[in-house]
Amino acid sequence: AGDYITATAYNPSYRTSEFSANYEVTTAGVKVSGYVYNDENHDGTKDDSEGGTGETVYVKLCSGGNVVAVTTVDPTTGYYEFTGVSAGSYTLVEDTDNATD
Repeated sequence: AGDYITATAYNPSYRTSEFSANYEVTTAGVKVSGYVYNDENHDGTKDDSEGGTGETVYVKLCSGGNVVAVTTVDPTTGYYEFTGVSAGSYTLVEDTDNATD
């Protein structure tokens, strides 16, 4: 309990996503959250002045190759969260659509 695992991914337009990749949830009912933001100073760390992308993007919670849940990233703050996540192994995927297939 109280563990925080963070991975950071970058793309060429300096969008940064902080998330936990391939992390096994061992206690049911946890919250998985993070930020998708514009990394204005290109340092890989979210600073207080760095907000969301201003665009509609989604984060998908996947397990066993299937989308378990989808949430919308706040375009202003970049924050997203999943609550009540069941025990299991998950991968987070950033996407521009909210399709579950």
